[in-house]
Amino acid sequence: MPLRPENLIKALFRDTRDLIGIADKDRTIVTVNRSFQDAFGYAEEEILGRNTKVLYADEGTYDALGQDRFHPDAVDRQDMYRVSYRKKNGDTFVGETRSVVIYDEQNRVDGFIGIIRDVSEAVERELFFMEIAKLSSDADLPLDRRIQSLLSVSQSYLKTSAAIVVAHEPVAYLFGQNPVLCSLRPSLEDSGLTCREMLDLHRQAFANGHRGAGLQIEPVPEDLARSVTEPLTVDGEEFGCLHLLSSRPDTETSDRVSEVKKLVGMTIASHIKLAQQNNALELRQAHFRTLYRKTPAIMHSIDQSGVLTEVSDEWLKALDYERDDVIGRKSSDFLTPASRQDALRVIPKFWADGFVNRFPYTFVSRQGLPIEIELSAVLNPDKTSLAVLENVTERNAAQRELQEKNRALERANEELRQFAFVASHDLQEPLRKIQSFCDLLEEALNDGDTEEIFYAMSVVRNAAERSSELISDLLSYSRAGNRSFTVTACDAKATIGEVLEDLSRMIANAEASVNLDIGTPEIIADRPAFVQLLRNLVNNGIKYRRPDIKPEVNIGFEHQAGTDLLTIRDNGIGIDPKYFQTIFEPFKRLHSQSEFEGTGIGLAICKKIADRHGWTIEVETAQEGGSVFSVNMPRQTQDDVPAP
Repeated sequence: MPLRPENLIKALFRDTRDLIGIADKDRTIVTVNRSFQDAFGYAEEEILGRNTKVLYADEGTYDALGQDRFHPDAVDRQDMYRVSYRKKNGDTFVGETRSVVIYDEQNRVDGFIGIIRDVSEAVERELFFMEIAKLSSDADLPLDRRIQSLLSVSQSYLKTSAAIVVAHEPVAYLFGQNPVLCSLRPSLEDSGLTCREMLDLHRQAFANGHRGAGLQIEPVPEDLARSVTEPLTVDGEEFGCLHLLSSRPDTETSDRVSEVKKLVGMTIASHIKLAQQNNALELRQAHFRTLYRKTPAIMHSIDQSGVLTEVSDEWLKALDYERDDVIGRKSSDFLTPASRQDALRVIPKFWADGFVNRFPYTFVSRQGLPIEIELSAVLNPDKTSLAVLENVTERNAAQRELQEKNRALERANEELRQFAFVASHDLQEPLRKIQSFCDLLEEALNDGDTEEIFYAMSVVRNAAERSSELISDLLSYSRAGNRSFTVTACDAKATIGEVLEDLSRMIANAEASVNLDIGTPEIIADRPAFVQLLRNLVNNGIKYRRPDIKPEVNIGFEHQAGTDLLTIRDNGIGIDPKYFQTIFEPFKRLHSQSEFEGTGIGLAICKKIADRHGWTIEVETAQEGGSVFSVNMPRQTQDDVPAP
């Protein structure tokens, strides 16, 4: 006899594991299958005739579904959705639901069929895996808290009594003071047992073959009857064990437990391995940092934008800073403006070559003192750089001092050469004249020629005076170069007034005029030397005058960027530009003795005085005729004046 379709449908409806319920268009339940009754805990007579609202965990879901799927004008809907349902005893579960609309002959909604599948375990599993992933990805969690959270999630998901991790000795240091971590059921937490005591009880129970025999702490809690253990292993290296303790008889065989113990065990082992590697890396970094900072060398590291990321202790000592004052600032912040410009020029070459060797910079200490540095640096693959800086301040100062001494020696040698020239030429000239006219005088005396006698005596007297003048000026030149200097702040206007007072008779006799345009400047100088320089320049301006014009001397003083400029302008005979350098050499005269008296030493003394102060002196021809002497005096302190 063939099977009747209606019987097959009834059997399928009655015995399927899915929960099936049918409601009319008012959402009143008209029939349910056996699985539906078992799942919700209602007998058939308890549920039939009731509204489907009783099945939902919250009314909001009921109302939302009514608007979306159970509205009388709804079209045919058969998509899946998840709903939280409430059982008769108040427990809830998640059901994956498919609803089918039933139509009458006029194609109007007549009722609904709901097919529900309990997916609570699947949902719980999804949430479990999401929580495991979340805990694994939280980079801020320390290892012990991360493992504690993983154990807690696992113990809650498996509903075991306890989840315990015991770390092996080699990695126990990663857990601080407690290499045993666990998550317990509240009833076990209330027992007062520690994690290790709980594990020891469990082990003793199994070692004795039955629970409770020979234990130091009795009774053994029922929850410790069974155990699953998973070694914490990564790449063949074992870090400890994961223990899941439970009274459930299926603990060892449950697919869920097997899956969880492997996943959580592997996750915990991976995090221990990562923590071990991170700890080793931190130790190496700490060792490198200590070595870096304590190395007796001035070093710094900078990132791609030129910001300091690390400096050695010697760096801080050299520039007198604290580490917190410099880390995070640009290295160029500690350079002089000139060195910043130098850095801009060398950086493109550094990026191209990947290194720079012994490049000179000048850093500035906290007190504002210049620190002369030779910097050598290498470019790392990540575009950061490591630089070693050699403090060459003292070396450069010694080199400059040596160079200055060499220049002084060269000047001394030049002066000796000039002295030798004077001794062999200028001083010999009047002596030869004296010798020659002494012979003439002797002849005149023998002949009784009175006129020749007086003439020879006059020439000898003039030659002797000339020789005396040369020797006196030579001594003045020598003193200008060798006399000890005492530099002080000088009132330039008052000093010039003193010089003009000393030259007042010469000025009056020459009917000269001297004009001042200097304000009230103050300079750093050796006052007697400055007076002599002024006296010689003003004297020259009056002496070398044109016969048809009254002499006029204009003295000016001008403040410029970083320097002061003293000018002495005259309207005299002027100087041929080809002699602008020669006139500052000792005993270099452009005119005969009969034209202008003198030895040619005055301007040489001025040059000597200017050199010793670190000034420069120059001459040029004035546009209206005459000469302009300019003394350029860099603005400085008493300590800046070169040592004599």
